[in-house]
Amino acid sequence: MSEELQKLKEIGTQKIHEQTHIALVYVHSILNESFEGMTKVQYVGFLSILEREYKVDLSSSKAKCLAYFTQHSSSKNNVNRFFLSTKKKKTFTSLNVAIAVIILITVIYYSITSSGPTSNELQTQQLDNTTIENVQKNILPVIEQESNESNESNQSALDSNLSSHVEEAAKSSVAEPQKMKFFKIIPEGVLWLGYIDIQENKKYTKTTKETLELSATKEWLIISGPGEISIEIEGVAKKYSAKQNMRFKYVGGVLEKIRLEEFKKLNRGRAW
Repeated sequence: MSEELQKLKEIGTQKIHEQTHIALVYVHSILNESFEGMTKVQYVGFLSILEREYKVDLSSSKAKCLAYFTQHSSSKNNVNRFFLSTKKKKTFTSLNVAIAVIILITVIYYSITSSGPTSNELQTQQLDNTTIENVQKNILPVIEQESNESNESNQSALDSNLSSHVEEAAKSSVAEPQKMKFFKIIPEGVLWLGYIDIQENKKYTKTTKETLELSATKEWLIISGPGEISIEIEGVAKKYSAKQNMRFKYVGGVLEKIRLEEFKKLNRGRAW
């Protein structure tokens, strides 16, 4: 276990839950590096929250998490590949038998009828035997060869397709979690809110007790009147309370509470 993870254990599961609002069961799983019961996106997301909140480096836990979910995904692909391959082989085997029987019956029928009513039973029997031998020597090997080639071609295509999916799964396992579209500001009662789109330098104000959703793909400066609010990011809500105005910045997907000086610096020298 890494020293960083040990630091979190010393803080304690209950305290981490209270400070980050991550469910107790998830905190316990993360501290014990247990990956079951969570998706890859959840696990990596919670690790990011803990890194940001406690200034720790959990890259070793993240690497173990990605390795686990990559292996788990590969196992599922192998099982699917086995069943697909078996089903394909059975289909082509049945097709081979059906084609061979149809051709055999057709050739025998036309051979017998073309011999004419004057052929005796011995001639008919000899003709039947010869026809069957010709089918066995000349026709069936061709059918079998074509079917084998078809099987190999389809198997090759199946292998290529599965290989492509495995590569995509491996790439996605190390990719960043999908970006959320919104984060929420939840007032505890009627509260004045001001928020500024940093890139476009546009200001908005609202006095409300309803939840406010802001685009998580933009960068914001936020100011709230005295009172209590909760800000929810990636499904985790954190409460803030003050008897004076509170100021925040949301930059690069990270929310931070800031002082007036930094707020003015980001707001082109203005307090609002």
